[in-house]
Amino acid sequence: MQRDSRFFWRRRGFGRRRLASVDEPGRTMTEPQPVILSTDDVKAAPRPYSGEPDAALLERWPSEPMLAVFFIGLTTPIGFPHASTWMMERPETVEWLKGTAHSPAEGMSYVFSERGANYVSLKVWQAKQPVILRTPTMEATLRVVKAVLGTPEREAAQNEPPSGLDTFTTVMEAVTPLIAGRDQVFHAALSDSFDRVVDEINTLVRAHMITTGDAYARFVTRWSIHPIVPYTVRQPFSAAWFGLGMFYPSDFPRVFHNPQIYDEDTLNRFSVVLSRQRQVDPFGSFLEWSRTARHAYTVDGDNALAVIAAHTAGEVLFDAVLLMMAWEEGLTASSAQAWFEDGLAKRLRTHYSSRLGGNWDTTVESTTAGRWVIHVSHIRNRAVHAGYRPSDVETQRAIDALYEIELFLKDRLVQVRTKYPRTTLLLLGKPGLEKRGMYRGKIKRFAEVESVSEPGWLSTYQSWIGSA
Repeated sequence: MQRDSRFFWRRRGFGRRRLASVDEPGRTMTEPQPVILSTDDVKAAPRPYSGEPDAALLERWPSEPMLAVFFIGLTTPIGFPHASTWMMERPETVEWLKGTAHSPAEGMSYVFSERGANYVSLKVWQAKQPVILRTPTMEATLRVVKAVLGTPEREAAQNEPPSGLDTFTTVMEAVTPLIAGRDQVFHAALSDSFDRVVDEINTLVRAHMITTGDAYARFVTRWSIHPIVPYTVRQPFSAAWFGLGMFYPSDFPRVFHNPQIYDEDTLNRFSVVLSRQRQVDPFGSFLEWSRTARHAYTVDGDNALAVIAAHTAGEVLFDAVLLMMAWEEGLTASSAQAWFEDGLAKRLRTHYSSRLGGNWDTTVESTTAGRWVIHVSHIRNRAVHAGYRPSDVETQRAIDALYEIELFLKDRLVQVRTKYPRTTLLLLGKPGLEKRGMYRGKIKRFAEVESVSEPGWLSTYQSWIGSA
């Protein structure tokens, strides 16, 4: 997201300074090591918890200015100095902020803006905790060991080496104005505030990744953090707080992954994939890249990677379908290879349209091919060549466009299934054709009778590719 924000870093006792530009690679911070805070040191009196907003709060909001305060634990610690603060100025404006000054929280710099710029204020807390080797995964493993060897659990516990290590969890105290939308619904305003906070935390996380190359750091998403986020609301110009609430950023099943045990159908499909995995299967590669795109977006919050993966998945699918059709047509691999001197958009309009039919116009958003080029290819090019960070909306559109083009290709192949039976069966299989009510007649006879004596399609196809 492009914005004209200003970023400030503050450490108690060291004043206020602008963050070093990425154009100054030689500059290093010489601040003290982070003060690791033990949770035992927190002496603040507990505030009452309520699953719903405080009744007194709802009586005064949205007519009175309020600040939302979230406490978000990062999934991986980041070595920001303890009690560091950043003020992230936003492009949008808030009426009650114009010409006023207040401190978002204790230890944070005062906020003042003539134009009433919205903001997110972030404060780092480093909470010390021991490294625990006896994790739930280890507990489950020891139960299996006991079932196999009969080893008493206490014996396993005695043999467990002490870690002797401490680590810390990075918790962000994030403050932002609680702005009412047109519907003036509290939970909607709170959700918008949370998204704003996550956006700016990820600005810090990205800068950390670039600065240190930390391969373990992860972006914050609604699905990557704990499904319960403590929050409170306070007035900006007084010490009034309105209790403690719990915000639920996502549904529990997506965070605590609890997969279904394979049924017979899934196990059969898995066996097919496993056997094809031992060969070079381009359609398997397509599914891997599709999964990478969804994971990058929903779990890691890496929108750029998600769009790049979606584009890669699409190209793998396009290329595999086109080359397999050429293989089935009996063309030489060298002649088909010459098609790739043209760009993808031109190949879609020419070689695909003539073989599969349908509308392959890539210049308008009203077609499936056009949406893929506009929402995937163009955004990918900006991310790769200009360092652009796609928004959540753009990333979701890219993933949706990939899903649509997959269905479009399959539907077009079904229409020419007797001309390209091997390509159709390798991509859709019997289940895909049955789902469309098309596993019958010539294609069924070909799959079950005529093709039985043929050599393996994937190995034959790969030999054809290698002949170019």
